[in-house]
Amino acid sequence: MTQVDTILFDIDGTLCEYRRTARDILPLAFEAAGVEPFFDAEMYYERYEEFIDGSGDLHGFRRRCFATLAEECGKDPEDGRAVARAYANERDHTDVVACSGARRALSCLHEEYRMGVVTNGGPGVQEIKLSETDFDDYFDTIVYAGSETAPKPDSEPFKQAIADLDTSPSHVLHVGDSFELDVAGAKRSGLQAAWIACEDGTQTDVDIQPDFIFESIESLCNEPWRK
Repeated sequence: MTQVDTILFDIDGTLCEYRRTARDILPLAFEAAGVEPFFDAEMYYERYEEFIDGSGDLHGFRRRCFATLAEECGKDPEDGRAVARAYANERDHTDVVACSGARRALSCLHEEYRMGVVTNGGPGVQEIKLSETDFDDYFDTIVYAGSETAPKPDSEPFKQAIADLDTSPSHVLHVGDSFELDVAGAKRSGLQAAWIACEDGTQTDVDIQPDFIFESIESLCNEPWRK
């Protein structure tokens, strides 16, 4: 295994997470929109990767996703768009908390490694999360995939981060909680990949294997690539 000199991180579900999940917000969005619920958070999560590409931003993604779910359920697509607007109004991007072990991992690694972020989502949202968790000073570059480049799992955002940090893909470890967006995206781009395998995480491609699997990002402090 090639030595690691650079570490890239996903944000959502890897470094920080919302205190309120979609399971908390969706019922409020349906109520605010005056629409009877016609899908749940699990249906939303299942369609995430299908609609994130080409949506431009998270609100655009939800408008497309919710409108399609409405149509598939025999509802008016405009009802889905109304729920998406209500969801955006309900979502507070400052209401985030650092993921377990994230602060220690960044503190352990930042003096020895070049570090960056490759995240889906625009700066107007993601900068707030990094600021609220005091993580913004740890990184030498931040690539807002889907805004500045194509979204993950496309190779473009990974290549942009590598160019910004002037390193080689084989020396870069990307860390994230999504198998398709983070692990598969990084591996197809020639990077090493560490998967933070959450309880509901699934491996979507048996031909792609992460270099490391962790239950917590704090395991990065052990620097397993040195062993």
